[in-house]
Amino acid sequence: MTQVLTVGADVLRLGGVVSLAVAVVSYDGIAVALFALVLLGLLVPRVLRVPPALDVVNGVAVLVAAWSAVLDLYDAVRWWDLVVHAVCTGALAAVAASLLDRAGAAGVRGPAAASRRAAALGLVLGVLWEIGEWTGHTFLDPEIYIGPADTLGDVLAGVVGAAVAGATIGAGARVHHSGNASTTYSARVDGSVENRRNSAGVDGASRPAGLRRERPDKKMHGH
Repeated sequence: MTQVLTVGADVLRLGGVVSLAVAVVSYDGIAVALFALVLLGLLVPRVLRVPPALDVVNGVAVLVAAWSAVLDLYDAVRWWDLVVHAVCTGALAAVAASLLDRAGAAGVRGPAAASRRAAALGLVLGVLWEIGEWTGHTFLDPEIYIGPADTLGDVLAGVVGAAVAGATIGAGARVHHSGNASTTYSARVDGSVENRRNSAGVDGASRPAGLRRERPDKKMHGH
């Protein structure tokens, strides 16, 4: 399964390359810059070797987010913006949380702690996303929609999506850890029992002297 997910993530990266090529041929410079950023977002998880399942989710999320912007889906379907912000920010926050965990900087574990940690990362990513939109609106294309309600809704959706992603990953990690702990404990118990059997010996030779059975000898009769 891991191999299948790895191949799937690489296919998505190929999709990012194709998307960038299509943007160069068919769209403007803003679309080209957008898909160049998307391709970077697809390559970084591969370089940093994040879990394959998370790599796939991240790839799908960033590609959908980019194509939704290019195809004006955010204008066509008003609520689609919130869905994409929740899913994409959640995926990116999960990637960041995975890297923190690998670096040993995750701190307290468990679903609740993982959810809070991912939500904080989602807040940071959401703010950076909105700064990017404001920069694009101000310096590149005034048609990029920004506004107080839109900004607040996008950030909140991203935080919620990140919190859910963090809780999901934390729960999965706890189940995996518990399974490993049970296996390790069983192995230790089985090993301990086997060691005791070996130390006892099949013929009782290693028993303490006071517990050894003596073979009955012939009775000695006095003369």
